[in-house]
Amino acid sequence: MEESSETTYLYYRTYGSLPLETRGGKQKNRSYLDNEDVFKACRAWLLTQKLATVTPKGFRHALNTQIMPRLLASAKKTTYKWLNRLGFHATKEKKGVYVDGHEREDVIEYRQKEFLPQMAYYQSLTTNYEEDANKVLQPIPLILPPGEKEHVLYYHDESCFHAKDYSTRIWLDENQQKMPSKSKGGLIHCSDFISLEGRLSIGQKDARKIIYPGGPQKIAYWDTEALKQMDEAIDIFEEKHPNKVAVFVFDQSSAHASKGSGALNAFAMNLGEGGAPLPQKVSFSYTFLFRKYLLTL
Repeated sequence: MEESSETTYLYYRTYGSLPLETRGGKQKNRSYLDNEDVFKACRAWLLTQKLATVTPKGFRHALNTQIMPRLLASAKKTTYKWLNRLGFHATKEKKGVYVDGHEREDVIEYRQKEFLPQMAYYQSLTTNYEEDANKVLQPIPLILPPGEKEHVLYYHDESCFHAKDYSTRIWLDENQQKMPSKSKGGLIHCSDFISLEGRLSIGQKDARKIIYPGGPQKIAYWDTEALKQMDEAIDIFEEKHPNKVAVFVFDQSSAHASKGSGALNAFAMNLGEGGAPLPQKVSFSYTFLFRKYLLTL
């Protein structure tokens, strides 16, 4: 089968030459990388290099002088192929603030040994639903262990919008013209709690908060205002679910782990002598004030 032009282009961009014809009676040659010791030695050298400093030229030099100095010098194309087999791929550097750490060893250990068992325990104490013959969700009778109360999981949900997102269509006369605005409008931040039964609200009481993070309408939401929202959310929960236990689930955001104003914080202490230290008061974890479960994803 002939290779597509895109495949050929990607090959050329990676190896700097066109792919060789593979059809015919080509014998299967073994590679030095098939040797486990050579493979481990190459991987060990690559992983000891400073982040983002590995290059085919540098790796080739290491092969010929450190890793396999007694063998014939490796070809340039061989170096590219070996890098791919060793798990290294060429990519463009992109600007960003997010790093995917889901597969880190410590994250996997926490997820498997702590988070998932804890969530399974909470879910065993909550009411679940299933569809009946009419495809209507019906609650499954909950059997609680002695001394346990029914738990209700509420997930913290937040979204950001811009003031001009809601409407992008306008009506104009054929002779009229409106220049589009360069601004998306002010930022609007919506913070709410959602469960299997819907949003956390009862009657006219609502746990949702609308925040304006910037501009003249700025609200200091991150300066302990989130804690006030939790106070109101717990009051609404106790009225909506009497004699039940709330489990509030948050994601692992640094803002959700921020301390209140004046809380004890080593980072706010002066490193040297002199200067006015920030006022700090004796405090304790606000979690215990809730008398509820607070869980972070």
